[in-house]
Amino acid sequence: MHGRPRKASKPEDEAASITKAQKLRTLQTQFFSFHHSKIYTKEAVELSAKLLEINPESYTAWNYRKLAVEHYLSQPDCNPEYVKSLLDDELRVVRRSLTVQCKELNC
Repeated sequence: MHGRPRKASKPEDEAASITKAQKLRTLQTQFFSFHHSKIYTKEAVELSAKLLEINPESYTAWNYRKLAVEHYLSQPDCNPEYVKSLLDDELRVVRRSLTVQCKELNC
């Protein structure tokens, strides 16, 4: 916040911050590997959801999810039940991301 002095961080807060940064770095490394290789497996898409839960402002992860959905929808053997579950999953990820970062909303 502007005009407010920073409080000294506690050692346990610093340790939690370091742990979160390491987890984020690991997720990003795995995610970018999948993204650059254009791998759209269920595991890769779930990994992008975990990344977005931690950092909803990762536009590359959102774009990857869009590409994954397009990939699945373009498959000739794509059945309507699978499409519904895929889109429900996307809605779940969007809702979680909005609740994590509800700056503009009255949460």
